[in-house]
Amino acid sequence: MVNGKIEEDDKFDPAEFLYSEHEIKDFLNEALEIKCGPKSLARCIDAAIRVKGMLDISAKMGVSVENLYAQVRNCQNLTPAKAIELVKNMRDALGMESKQANE
Repeated sequence: MVNGKIEEDDKFDPAEFLYSEHEIKDFLNEALEIKCGPKSLARCIDAAIRVKGMLDISAKMGVSVENLYAQVRNCQNLTPAKAIELVKNMRDALGMESKQANE
């Protein structure tokens, strides 16, 4: 972020630092107060939507947002069985049905 503006090539992802609905609200209010441009506002909204989804999924899975982020980031290091289990748990938390009856 430079002078209150999020640069297009900025690697900073604010979603990694938002852990509650209150923080999402404050983050979006701040973006409006500093008068972000349309591209920056779109990135802020994208981050808020992603975090809100993670909050909902983590609550349904019974884990903290931090724990869920850690699991997702570490997914590539999991055994195939553990990675499949994580995806199935997230799918179930989203209320999505399996396409295969044997799952």
